[in-house]
Amino acid sequence: MSINSPRTTRNSRSLFRRTVDRTLELELWDAWVFAAGDATRALRGWELVRGSDDAAAAYVAYRAALDREERAADVLAECAAERARLRKRALVAA
Repeated sequence: MSINSPRTTRNSRSLFRRTVDRTLELELWDAWVFAAGDATRALRGWELVRGSDDAAAAYVAYRAALDREERAADVLAECAAERARLRKRALVAA
């Protein structure tokens, strides 16, 4: 089989696509983990200043971090669901 045969090219593209998909999923996982850590730290910061003049600003920072964590989780879930749909479609087609 030649290196430029359609089968080799198709296999190379498939491997490349799986690698890109896996890399994207790992990056989204990392984004969610970092966002969750930020939310946890912001919550601790808010807890430390409750009752002080800084409490309102700390609460706003916590809510913003929580919103970012929620969005990161949603994007990760959408990616995982799409990959599952594509895998199922590939299995049915095989």
